[in-house]
Amino acid sequence: QYILGGSNKVELDEFGNWVIAGQRPNPNCVGCFSFIPYIFSVTPDFSKVLWLTGFIDPPPNASSYIVYGMTETYDGYVGVGDYSVYNYTISSFESGGLLFKASTTGDSLWVKYYIPLGWEQSEVEWAQLHDIKTTPFGTIIATGVITDSELDLKRPWVLHLDSDGCLVPGCNIVKTEDEQASTEERKRFKIYPNPVSDDLYLLSKISSDNPMKIQLVNHSGIVIKTREFTPGMGNQYILSVEELIPGPYFLILTDPLTSRSESHAFLRQ
Repeated sequence: QYILGGSNKVELDEFGNWVIAGQRPNPNCVGCFSFIPYIFSVTPDFSKVLWLTGFIDPPPNASSYIVYGMTETYDGYVGVGDYSVYNYTISSFESGGLLFKASTTGDSLWVKYYIPLGWEQSEVEWAQLHDIKTTPFGTIIATGVITDSELDLKRPWVLHLDSDGCLVPGCNIVKTEDEQASTEERKRFKIYPNPVSDDLYLLSKISSDNPMKIQLVNHSGIVIKTREFTPGMGNQYILSVEELIPGPYFLILTDPLTSRSESHAFLRQ
């Protein structure tokens, strides 16, 4: 009566207990469509819940989450799904992929968001992760679809992540600003990989209620592309650069309210 649909995978642990991923209504959002991802364990005959772990504690009218599956790792279970939210501040809809991990005893270990940022708003209308597997090397493969309203089609979406769910190495370590840190460490964003061929990954070390501007600039200082996004701490964003001519570029991120900017140089190979 507490867990609702969405899961297409059930695991059996070493003691014969069932481990299931699903979602449950957001108790803070009465009468609205909002769900919270869960992983729970029950006895073989389903007579007793051994542990029940929720991964989000959203306020009323916050994001809604849908869970599609789960995979077992050497030290726990990783669920996969998507989220969606309407940002009333800038009147925009956002969606992305979601991974969340519990230990074998039900401890909540981490939650990760993966947000494709099309340079045109219509390039990413809806982003979903539907399936997940672990590799023999301990890494994670997640697959799904991205609805592209500009081209009126659904594009396949594949992510290859490390065991911590990171596209950007070290994504679990998000430090706040420190005056003793180096200039690079004090930056509010981190990019990877560099050089890059197809997709550039952006890790946010800050959260903001206000949109920030991203500018893609070539070596001559000409702005090629611009868009806005609202950063969330620990979120990993995906920017396509496959259409760029090989060469040096800069990704400039600016807060319009403070005019504070930071620049990241990268090479399109």
